[in-house]
Amino acid sequence: METTRRGVSHYLPLSIVAAFWLAPPTLAQAPFTNNDGLYNFVTRPEIRAPKLDVRIYDRDAVTPGYWFVAPYNTNNVWESHQGPLYETCQVGPAIYDSNGDLIWSGACDFNNMNAFDFKPIDYGGKKYLSLNVGRGTPSVYGAGVILSDTYEVVREVQMSGHTDDFNQHEFNVIDDGDAVLYVTEQNLEVPAASIGLVGEAADEPVNLWARSNGIVEESLLWGREETVNFEWECVDGIPLNESTFPWPESAEEGRGWDYMHMNSIDKFPNGDYLFSMRYSDSLMRVSGEDKSIVWRMGGKASDFEMKDGFHFSRQHHGRIVSTSESHTILTLLDNAAGSLGKDEVTTASESSALVVLLQHDPANRASWTAEVLRRYPRPDGDYSHLRGSVQILSKGQASGEDDSTFDPTKTPYPSSLTHIHDRYPDWETANLFVGWSKNGYMTEFRANGSVVAEARFVTSHLDTYRAYKHRGFVGRPVEPPALVAYAFGDVTGQSSAIVDGSGRGVGQTMTVAYVSWNGATEVKRWRAFGKVVQDGGVVVLGGSGPTTYDEAYGLGNAVDPVGGKDEVDEERPSSTIRPSSPSSAYRLSPSSSPSPSSPYPLSTLNSGGRAARHRRDKIPTPSDTHPAPVTTHLGTFARAGFETVLTIPNLPVSHIWVEALDARGNVLGQSPVVRVVVPAAQRPYAPADVLNGDDDDGVGGGDFVFADESEGLIGLVKVPPQAAAAAGSAGWG
Repeated sequence: METTRRGVSHYLPLSIVAAFWLAPPTLAQAPFTNNDGLYNFVTRPEIRAPKLDVRIYDRDAVTPGYWFVAPYNTNNVWESHQGPLYETCQVGPAIYDSNGDLIWSGACDFNNMNAFDFKPIDYGGKKYLSLNVGRGTPSVYGAGVILSDTYEVVREVQMSGHTDDFNQHEFNVIDDGDAVLYVTEQNLEVPAASIGLVGEAADEPVNLWARSNGIVEESLLWGREETVNFEWECVDGIPLNESTFPWPESAEEGRGWDYMHMNSIDKFPNGDYLFSMRYSDSLMRVSGEDKSIVWRMGGKASDFEMKDGFHFSRQHHGRIVSTSESHTILTLLDNAAGSLGKDEVTTASESSALVVLLQHDPANRASWTAEVLRRYPRPDGDYSHLRGSVQILSKGQASGEDDSTFDPTKTPYPSSLTHIHDRYPDWETANLFVGWSKNGYMTEFRANGSVVAEARFVTSHLDTYRAYKHRGFVGRPVEPPALVAYAFGDVTGQSSAIVDGSGRGVGQTMTVAYVSWNGATEVKRWRAFGKVVQDGGVVVLGGSGPTTYDEAYGLGNAVDPVGGKDEVDEERPSSTIRPSSPSSAYRLSPSSSPSPSSPYPLSTLNSGGRAARHRRDKIPTPSDTHPAPVTTHLGTFARAGFETVLTIPNLPVSHIWVEALDARGNVLGQSPVVRVVVPAAQRPYAPADVLNGDDDDGVGGGDFVFADESEGLIGLVKVPPQAAAAAGSAGWG
C-alpha cells in the first residue's frame, strides 16, 4: 500500500543547507488564517486554500484526472470577524491534482464567498468550468457562473433576486452549453388540509407557508438572450402529505416549511426531467410536455416495487446513466441520515453510493421494479448528514470520446439500455468517485467496490457540497507566473574564499526563488534566467546540480564546471555559449538577446529533469582553502506542486525571471523580471557594504536589493518592504 500525504508548505528547509542561510521572513497571519491545514505560499500569500490529506492504495487503478471541489464554511465565521470578506481566501472553487497538490484557487476571485457545484462542463465545444455562488459576483445575489479555460467569467445566470431565494443545489449545464438546469425556491401560502390541518370549524380551510422548489431550464445559446425553456413548481404537483420531514407547528412567512427540498435535476433524452426530493425520500420523473409526474421511485408513493428491501433516504445527486423506453439506470447518494435535530432517523448502517436499475415497461405498469445493482458504502462507516455526489469516471466522459472497447452485447443487463441513451457506455467497468461532503471527504472505488484512493481536507472547519474528478480540462490563466526571490549568505563576497579574475568574491551566496502560476495545468518545468552581479551578464540558471541540496530536494539539472565535459553542450546552439573567465562562464554572447524570447530548447535537458549523476559537492565551505572555480548551472526545474522552489548556489543574482514550459518545451508564459531581495534580518555583511548608509538613512525598516554595478563593487541598496516586494516589476530596474 502506498500512502501519500500532500499539502505541506513548499518552503525550502535552509537549515539543511547551511546555518547562516536564513529562511524568508515569516508572513504575518491575519485572523482566521493561522491554521496548519491551510496552504501558505510565498508567491501568493493571499491564497489560503485547504490542504488535502491523500491516501493512494492502488495507484495503477486510479483514474487520471484533477479533483474539483469548492471548500466552504458552514458557520459564516468570515462575516463575524468584522473584516473584509476577501481578506483570507480560503473558501471557493479549487482544483487539485491526484496527489493532492493545489492547481488553482478561485477563492479570491469570488470575494471568499461560499461556492457550490464546481465542475468542468462542455460549453460551445470546449471544456469550461461552472459553479454557483450566493453573492460576490456582479449580479450580487444567486448567480450561476461559467468560466472559460482562462478562468474569466464568460456567462452569468441570475438564479435568484436575493440570498433568501437562492438555491445552491444545482447548476447543471447540458447539451454542450445550449441550456442550464437549476433549482428555484420561494415561500408560498398553500392549503394545509392534506396534512390534517383544519380551522375551528370542520369545513374551515387553513393555509400554511411552505417552501416550494421549482425546476428551471434556461437557454444559454450563444449570441442569444437567455430565455426560459421550461418551468415547474413542486407545490403544483406534489401534495404536502408526501413529505417525510416534520412540519413546524407555525410555519411563518419568513421561512416556510421546507417540505420537499429538491437537491438535483437531470434531463432525459426525450425531454423529461429527473429530480431528487430529499424530504420525500424519492426521485421523481416529470414530463417535459405536460408537466405531469411520470413516476416516483422511493418514498410514500413509489410507483416501483422496491426489490430485496431496497430503501434509501435523504438522498442527493440523482443522475441518469443509461435509459430506454423500458429501463433506466441511475446513480444517487443514499445519505441514510438527516441533518437536523428533529430529523435524526437513520435508515442504514452508513451512507452509500448506489447504482440502481429501474424496469418500467409502459405496457405493464404493475411489473415495475427498482433494484440495487451496486452499493458502495462509505469506507469509514460514517454518515454524510448533508450533501454529497456520485460520479462515474467514464473514459468516454473524461476524454470526450466513447470507449470503443465497450461491447453492449456482453452486458448482463437488458440490451434495451444501450440503443437510446448511454451517457456512460463503460459504466460497468469504470471507477466510481464519491464526494461525501463533510471535511471534503472523497473516495475513488473500482467497479468491484474496492477503494483505490481517498482524500479529505486537513482542516476540519471546511466542507464541499459536491466533489468531481475530470481529465480533459486545460487551464490557461491570463495572469503571468508569480515570482519572488531572496539572496542569503555572503551576498557581497567580502568573506568569500572564492574570487574571480578581478579579485572580487563570488562564493557562498544562495539565491532562493519561489515561482507559481495559479491555474496553469500544462506547466511541467520552469526555466530560470538571471542577471549576475559581477559582470552584468545574462545567464541561464538551472538547478543546484549534483550536490547534497539537489539530492535532498530533487531540483533541477546540472553540468560540469568550466573545463569539464558538458553532457548537453552538443545540442545547444553553438553561438549561444561563450565560456571565458570563470566569472563570465555560460554568459550569453553579445549577439544574443537577453530577452526571454530566445531561450534554450528543452532538448538541452539531461536525465529528463532528474538529477545528473553524482560528481562532488561543488558548494564551498569556509574551511575549503582550494574550492572549485565559479559554479554555474544550466537547465530547468521540474514543477513541484503549486509553488516550486528554485535554488541557485554560488551565484549572486540581482534580477531573475522564469519561463513556464510544457511537456514539449514550448513556452507557455513568462514571469515579470524581479529584483532579488536580501532580507534585512540576516545582515551577514558589513555596514559599509550598504551604499546608502546605515539604519539612520531615512529609509526606515526594510530589506535590500543589489545595487546597479558601479566601479566593480557589489553593493546593496536599502528599500522599504513594499518596494522590495515590487522590485523589478518594471523591468531590469
